[in-house]
Amino acid sequence: MTKDRMEYLMRERKKRKIVAMRRARTKKLINKGLQRKLIAVFVGIATYCSLFQVYLLNRSLVQVADRVDAGPEFLDGLSTVLQDNLAVTLCVLVPTMWAFGVIVTHRIAGPLYRLEQHLAAIAAGEDPGPCTLRKFDELGEFCETMNAAVDRLRSGAPKPSTNDGEKARSLLDGGTAAAPASESHG
Repeated sequence: MTKDRMEYLMRERKKRKIVAMRRARTKKLINKGLQRKLIAVFVGIATYCSLFQVYLLNRSLVQVADRVDAGPEFLDGLSTVLQDNLAVTLCVLVPTMWAFGVIVTHRIAGPLYRLEQHLAAIAAGEDPGPCTLRKFDELGEFCETMNAAVDRLRSGAPKPSTNDGEKARSLLDGGTAAAPASESHG
């Protein structure tokens, strides 16, 4: 095997390894601060909703017990039942919301991490190629817009005209970027 062939195979292996690394989720929490905050919000909301539901149920059952003249034994038993149900609910709900939080934040924090790495490589003068994200990640449109901006800068294209700026703003606002009638093509 020639030296050139060996170098080519090594470069291809390195490219495949980089692509595999980009797709693999090696860390559960990529941006720990952001992800922990968002997960805490999910768990907090679930806990609050559970406590509020127990409060409403307790209030309703106490009102029913007052109407039917239930004794103090009923109310004591009711308190124990509600506490047990709350404990079971929280033991199921908190881990579920934590897992849900990790999955949801991965779709946000992962792409943010990838975009940060991509921009850092560009700032260092490297050519990382086009920005790519996983299929179900959020921020895909942002990645595509960044690719277009980087391509424009690399190609040395002239600065956009006022009409181009208006088209871009229109696209950002959800409109369509139709060419103005005064613009001639030809």
